[in-house]
Amino acid sequence: MRLLLFPGIDTTRSAIGIALWHRATHAADCRRLAAAPGLIQTAVEEFLRAYVPVVTARDVAKETTIDSCHLKQGGIVTLPLGAANRDPEVLRRPDDVLSHCADSRRAAFGLGVRRRIGSRKARPETATALREWLRAIPEFSLAPNAAATWSAGIARGPRTLPLTVAFPRTAAPEAESFEHPVTAEI
Repeated sequence: MRLLLFPGIDTTRSAIGIALWHRATHAADCRRLAAAPGLIQTAVEEFLRAYVPVVTARDVAKETTIDSCHLKQGGIVTLPLGAANRDPEVLRRPDDVLSHCADSRRAAFGLGVRRRIGSRKARPETATALREWLRAIPEFSLAPNAAATWSAGIARGPRTLPLTVAFPRTAAPEAESFEHPVTAEI
């Protein structure tokens, strides 16, 4: 249960933050998803591929050298899963984030028996959070002269995300909207 609950919470928080950060910094994608909510699950899969929300680490079982890198027994090695998701021999446009056409080949949460159990929780929760956010706040962007702060642990995602959001004044179609700066801790 601990492996399902706690990593699933942090992984999901990171994945949601990444999805909102991408939308805030890519206006065309934001408008596309707000207009076509059916693309949200595809977009979430593409965000997971492009921005892997978790870093995997392993203990070094015995002293070894890989290329010119010496690894001591008892040390820790981090495995950049995101590198596997950007292999030009596997993907046609590995460095482009194409939220409308995700490739099914990805290693965002590890693979095989080492796949993170929280991934089954993170995917649908991230899609639901993004869908509901876009329903309530379809127009938003990164606040001017601001930057997100990112986590430094094994969960990789924004922890604060300063946004400027547009809220409608009234439900009347002729009413103008206004922008309001909001900083959210994710």
